[in-house]
Amino acid sequence: MDTQRTEVRAPEEKPPSLWRNPDFNRLWAGQSISVLGSELTTLALPLTAILMLQASSFEVGLLNTMRTIAALLLTLIAGVLIDRYRRRPLMVGSDIGRALVVALIPIAAFVGFMDMWVLYVVAVVVGGLSVVFEIAYAAYMPTLLSEEQLVDGNSRMAATESVGAIAGSSAGGVLIDLFRPAYVMLGDAISFLVSAFALSRIRHVEPPVERQDNGGRGAVAAMLHDIKHGLRVTYRNDYARPLILNSAGANFGSMMILTLFILYASRELGMSGTWIGFIYAVGSIGGVVGAVFASKLFEKVGYGRGIMTALIAFRVLCLTPFVAGPQWLQIILFSVIWFVTVFGVVAGNIGQLTLFQYVIPNHLRGRVIGASRAVYLGILPLAAMLAGVLGELIGVKPAIYAGAAFLLPWIILLFLSPVPNLRRLEDAEMLQDDVPEPAEKPAEKPAEKPAGTRPGGHEDDDVKD
Repeated sequence: MDTQRTEVRAPEEKPPSLWRNPDFNRLWAGQSISVLGSELTTLALPLTAILMLQASSFEVGLLNTMRTIAALLLTLIAGVLIDRYRRRPLMVGSDIGRALVVALIPIAAFVGFMDMWVLYVVAVVVGGLSVVFEIAYAAYMPTLLSEEQLVDGNSRMAATESVGAIAGSSAGGVLIDLFRPAYVMLGDAISFLVSAFALSRIRHVEPPVERQDNGGRGAVAAMLHDIKHGLRVTYRNDYARPLILNSAGANFGSMMILTLFILYASRELGMSGTWIGFIYAVGSIGGVVGAVFASKLFEKVGYGRGIMTALIAFRVLCLTPFVAGPQWLQIILFSVIWFVTVFGVVAGNIGQLTLFQYVIPNHLRGRVIGASRAVYLGILPLAAMLAGVLGELIGVKPAIYAGAAFLLPWIILLFLSPVPNLRRLEDAEMLQDDVPEPAEKPAEKPAEKPAGTRPGGHEDDDVKD
């Protein structure tokens, strides 16, 4: 079973330094540049709506809904497709597609054709391509690295992405004050092209795609079968289930806060784009610290308790609506909140992603990661829409209070689970149950089979959660 779980270097080989892995370094460099550009859009897209189109709270909420609706509609399907095709070409295609679509916004602004529906369309398409890229990326990483390198590899990617976010937030705030926010997104389009080029230069040959026996099912029935299998493998795991449910509830609350924060800070608190960018940049510094010290945290307090510590730190975001005082004090307090919050997000994500990558077989990674993301990211468009509606009905700040109240309690699920007792990453495998793919009951007893074979292809082999 260990050889099925991941196709990587033999465990007895000493893993080489990440700095000596040129293919990983190409992936790392491309993603670092891409995050730098995407951070520009994180600020510029809502500010384009707020400053250039005078968008209401509802329209800002709807825009965030459009950015995340693909996570609700496409994640399960994308996870299955990613298990059926090579992942790197899907990532390259997603980057090129995102570059072309994001470039439409500065073009529309230049020709005087800017409207909210342009932002909605771009947000939906980019969101869909991002779903494909991110699941493919998470499933592809373990094929480049050995099991022993996964925590370090994920930490390094997260650290450099956070550095890119610092630079993007800082530069984005200044550029938005100097130029129209729509033009700033041209930098994001360029960054996607750089990422696509870096990915195209990777020479590593992916493991061959394991062709599946569909058992005579049609294309739609086969896809639904694979989706159900991914959900079953995921949610029968005693670690994955509470982590995913906690992420879903916490993401709902945090999305409500983040949807309205830029609107709240710019309109009600009178902050400039530069100061909002500064707050996000400080948060990204927290992400760097979380990435650098994640592995040390897991070693010091235990893998499960390290994840718990990070996810508790994430709850500091609940203090957002309580910040008051003169603007200089508000900026300091928001910066501290963002620092601690993003520290928790990054360290927690590293721990959870590495756990998933470690225990899931390569041929199931796409659909299992897709099943988990469908739950904890699929609720984001609903949260964004609710934030926009509440912002209109009860006001922006009370709606942020509601998001904070929803974010806080889900950590209880983890205290009631085995997660705090997970001392080492390796122990997770020992505690798994085999989850055999349920075979359809045959109409009649099949003919003789050679000894040692089982019906139904590779998915009927025992699969560990």
